[in-house]
Amino acid sequence: MKIAMLFRRVRPGQWRLVQFLVAVALSSFATGMVLCLIAIRPRALLVVAFWVVMTALNAIILGWLSGCAQRTIRHRLRVIEEELERRAEEYATLNAEMRRLDLMKSAFLATAAHELRTPLTSLQGFSEILLIRGDLSEEQRRKCLTYINQQAIHLATIVDDLLDVSRIESGEALKLRYDVVDLFSVVEEVVTAFRISAPTHHFVVEGPGTLALVWGDAERLYQVMQHLVSNAVKYSPVGSTVTIRLESTDDSLKTSVSDQGIGMTREELAHAFEKFYRADLSNLAPEGMGLGLFMARHIVEAHGGEISIESTPGVGTTVYVVLPRYKKPGNYSGSWHLCLSR
Repeated sequence: MKIAMLFRRVRPGQWRLVQFLVAVALSSFATGMVLCLIAIRPRALLVVAFWVVMTALNAIILGWLSGCAQRTIRHRLRVIEEELERRAEEYATLNAEMRRLDLMKSAFLATAAHELRTPLTSLQGFSEILLIRGDLSEEQRRKCLTYINQQAIHLATIVDDLLDVSRIESGEALKLRYDVVDLFSVVEEVVTAFRISAPTHHFVVEGPGTLALVWGDAERLYQVMQHLVSNAVKYSPVGSTVTIRLESTDDSLKTSVSDQGIGMTREELAHAFEKFYRADLSNLAPEGMGLGLFMARHIVEAHGGEISIESTPGVGTTVYVVLPRYKKPGNYSGSWHLCLSR
């Protein structure tokens, strides 16, 4: 067994040298033994018989060595073949992933151009109206200015999201301004805005029955809830209900945003938190750059929380956000100041 293990360490190109050395050694040994026998007992028949036996033994040993070499070579070829197959599968997977990312990049560039063009077109159009037309009433001027302000805020939000993604990709941590935040107040403010901007949907907010306090950045948490409610509105039919529910435990606050929309498949769920990912890349797809869930995950994780998704195609989607609950210090005797810095 040890001899076989030793021969396995011999490289395929060295086997001829090994066989030659073994043959020389055996032949020298056989010749020496024959000469000794002739000197000791010069009987030709015995000498010939011994020479024949040694020659046969030499052939047997050389055959065994040749078999070991062939088995070792076959084993190594099989290992190399398996390694090549594994590498080929890895390269195929990487190529497929590169093609998918390239497609996502192309789709993102087209979507980003569209998302940026829309508010810029509105800004240009309404500003031209204010510059050219002098017969506008004060109310009409106010409406134009209000719309310009809304589009400027929307444009700033898009740019901020892109800058946040750039910071995350470069390894820079998100900047958070911590304070005591009433998460229920954040949710109510988000829903109030959507009741105005999306009057075709119904919104239901269920509170925890107690103070929903967390230690975090109110602006960032507002951003998370805004992304989640926005997705629920965009991917659910007109007239459907979006439900936001807050549940409180001793250590955490669990917020869920549920819709009655198209839902997601398992494959779509696997990529849901990737940047720029959009399940529907057609021209009929809802607007957006595919940054909402990507940013939401990083903001939630920066707060020490967790985010997850449950979805059924044709039924709807529910996104869960779990954040550590802020506990009142033991020596605190005053009233709570609910912070929502907007």
